[in-house]
Amino acid sequence: MHILRRALSAALLLPLFSVSSDARSGQVVLSAIHADSLPLHASCTLACDTSDLGKVVYDQLNTTAKHSVKPGVNNTGTPASERSIPPSGVALANQTDAVGNSAFWNYRNSLFGNTFVQTGIPPAVVNHDGQLVVMYTDKSTNELYFVFGDNDSFGTPIKFVDGSERSYPVSGSQAPALMSFLGDLHAVIQQNSNLIHFIYNDTTQIWNMETVITSSYSVPTLTSFNDQLFLGVVSYSGNKLAWASWNGESGWSSIQPANGESTWGIPALFVQDSKLYMAFAANNDGRQILTLVFNPSAQTWSRASNPPETTAYGVSATYGDELSFVAFQDHRSTGGDFVSVFDGTSWSQSHENTGESSSDTPTMAILDGVVNLVFNSNNGNRDILWTQRPLTNYSLESWMSVIGDNVYLSQLSIPGSHDTTAISYTPTVGCQTMSIIEQLNAGLRYFDLRAGLVNNVPIMFHNFYPIDPPLFLPLSYVIADIQQWLDTHPSEAVVAQIKQDNDPVNSTISFATGVSRVINSNAAAWNLGTTIPALQDVRGKIQLIRRYDVNTTAGEKAIGIDVSSGWQDNNPRFQITTPAGVHFVIQDEYQFDEALEDLIPDKFTLVNNLMNEASSSVASPMTWYIDFASATHKLDVDGFWIMPKDIAVGAWDVVNFVSVSGVNTRLRNQLYGLPVNHRYGTILMDFPESPSDDLIARIIATNM
Repeated sequence: MHILRRALSAALLLPLFSVSSDARSGQVVLSAIHADSLPLHASCTLACDTSDLGKVVYDQLNTTAKHSVKPGVNNTGTPASERSIPPSGVALANQTDAVGNSAFWNYRNSLFGNTFVQTGIPPAVVNHDGQLVVMYTDKSTNELYFVFGDNDSFGTPIKFVDGSERSYPVSGSQAPALMSFLGDLHAVIQQNSNLIHFIYNDTTQIWNMETVITSSYSVPTLTSFNDQLFLGVVSYSGNKLAWASWNGESGWSSIQPANGESTWGIPALFVQDSKLYMAFAANNDGRQILTLVFNPSAQTWSRASNPPETTAYGVSATYGDELSFVAFQDHRSTGGDFVSVFDGTSWSQSHENTGESSSDTPTMAILDGVVNLVFNSNNGNRDILWTQRPLTNYSLESWMSVIGDNVYLSQLSIPGSHDTTAISYTPTVGCQTMSIIEQLNAGLRYFDLRAGLVNNVPIMFHNFYPIDPPLFLPLSYVIADIQQWLDTHPSEAVVAQIKQDNDPVNSTISFATGVSRVINSNAAAWNLGTTIPALQDVRGKIQLIRRYDVNTTAGEKAIGIDVSSGWQDNNPRFQITTPAGVHFVIQDEYQFDEALEDLIPDKFTLVNNLMNEASSSVASPMTWYIDFASATHKLDVDGFWIMPKDIAVGAWDVVNFVSVSGVNTRLRNQLYGLPVNHRYGTILMDFPESPSDDLIARIIATNM
């Protein structure tokens, strides 16, 4: 259906503009072509758009730049009712039976559906930009491949090559290390005796070699901590544990010993409660799993609490909302894959038995509230296999199902996206990488939809930039996506805040009339009430928040919750009381003129201030707090661009020569320290899945 969507968009909207470049500003300029120059059939179709095209439903925005880079990924998701979700009220961190077997590990079989791919090394997996990335070698050629996927399926494998089209065959049994850091995907692979650092270019699908780190160490593990990339390694001589750190300016630090420890197999780095840990196997026949904790001030490691477990070889780890997971193989030579859980204070007293076994240490990553364990089969085939379990007793796809009917939307902490459809290769335009379907599956429920009229058709804009050029994206398709998703998720409610973001082009109707036509094409899917609804009144529906004017004297209806009057541009805190008496408190300061090191803390302070106000204002549950975590910047003092993604995810400050963690990272860390069952408002984010998607999960968890 998405192919039809592109063809229809091309037929309808492509004739409307001529495209040129402004030499002074470097901006793309769209010039309207008069309607009378259009073919007759195109003009007729445009006039009939809201009654015909408003009914077109496409599966997902597979045609965006994101999915052309990551082909074949299924983003439609699996309904929560079809997933292995435990009953309400179960504490999953300790949900094991008398022999430590988890009831909630769900075997997914091969990573590639009915096709079995054999790997010569243990696979690696990581969450990058809201998708899983698995790296492995072809068993017959030792060539390195990687593939993007989600909790339901994976796409087409891509061969690992650098900018010179050189491949990097990997022999032996050492898995690569993967980590998403400041919006970039990093890999450390072992080729012969060298550990080599690569950074992935999401646009070209090419891995750029950063440096050869060392030829004296092996079995790498990566994580991010304190605005740096951390590497754990093992020496060839004596199996000594060691570590190093990296940033974009100074590169890798020297490799240092880690508390004088040695290990039997591969170590694992992970972060919990703002502390960096390294798990490893004792270098003796007992192979107890031990842990070290890092002291950032002293740059040293010391022993920490240990799980009551032993391992056959090494360990792997992942971490998310309040819990870390360490995977390992049964020490009794069965190859059974076990998992221990750490909450920052204590370890689970019995491991979870996934019910699977592997040839090598399994590896893990968390996506959308699901722990994914990827491993190779415990036989000569070494097929890449997959199992998973949910983090909570609710799915992020259906988290509203565990919220009471009488709770008002304003009483919830709701994750949302700023400029929801702004997926773009243009860094100053792009605010998202996830499609609408992916955002819904990830748990987002508040969408900031910005549009403009073109030939009487509302299409999506970011300021004056149309989304998805040259074929463009009509608002009707976005709404159809949401409606289709709600049909299979009737417990959920979606808020659509619609704003006019561009002046009309070749249009004879008002923006309000254009939007009303889209709404009327499926009016039953909407709640157009003017006051804050209880959840029971909007389950399976879209609540309209109207950020555009209507002309009631011309017969236009004042539908939805009206915030069109009183919205203040670029303001750190303002209030709106709607004509129906709904009270809003809004933080939407988005434009800054300082270096990144100052900009991000200043923006986060504004976000945090409104969160605190929302949490403390329990006496006014009917006040809706809207908190924009997004921001932008034109030019810093030395003429360098600071992009929305730099602010959200974090980046290297080219003025002050320091790595700066993003607003999303700070928000995630702040939420870890806040009590649950509290309202923190509706938080609208750029790139909310980055640097890790547990930010969304953590916002949702505050409702529980």
